[in-house]
Amino acid sequence: MSDSDESFNNDDVEEVLRDIEGEAGDIVKNLLEICSYQNNCIQYWLLLHLVMPGNRLNSQSRETVIHLMAYFQKEKENGGPLEPVNSVQDRVAIALNISKRTVCSIKREKIENPVLSSPGKKRPRIKTKTTDMPETLKMKIRNCLYNMYKDKKQVTVSTLNHNLKSNEIVNISNTSLKIVLNDLGFKFKKDDNHRVLMEKLHIAWTVRGSVLTGLLNFNRREGQDVAVVIE
Repeated sequence: MSDSDESFNNDDVEEVLRDIEGEAGDIVKNLLEICSYQNNCIQYWLLLHLVMPGNRLNSQSRETVIHLMAYFQKEKENGGPLEPVNSVQDRVAIALNISKRTVCSIKREKIENPVLSSPGKKRPRIKTKTTDMPETLKMKIRNCLYNMYKDKKQVTVSTLNHNLKSNEIVNISNTSLKIVLNDLGFKFKKDDNHRVLMEKLHIAWTVRGSVLTGLLNFNRREGQDVAVVIE
């Protein structure tokens, strides 16, 4: 321990304990009483790492306290350490009821990064084949839908998906196809009490605008006049 650690005396312990309230305080006080036969280093570690003045222990910290309490009780009954004093990592693992690998991992992390952090629970989401679909494939789906309208076929998610599979364009579920259609700018709209798959207005105008602009530019380069009829 450092010089500052050695100056941590019983008066300091009592001062910190006065700031600990409720059940958390009782747990820590009992634990300190059990391990008091050891030395002041244990008391200092417990107060420094398990509890901060004014804060209550969470469930994980309470479990840690229970494991430590049981371990120190066994050492008290044994009249000394249960494991060789030099086997630090083994003693820590047994006392905290965790694996030695976890102890080594935390120790290594502490060496590499002095500021320890809890492992992240979030995992990077893998893009599905619907959201990561190539634009060329999306265009084929759009064209297949247009051709069905052109042939005056009933267009639903099921009929469109059947067409896509028959033409070997893509093999996805109806749910995934709905996501793709929404991404392409299509939605269902009621017409004469029938649900009809229609292109969203702003998407439709954007597509038509792009097509018309391309035609105008092409014909101007060719020196031809263009007449546009708005239906």
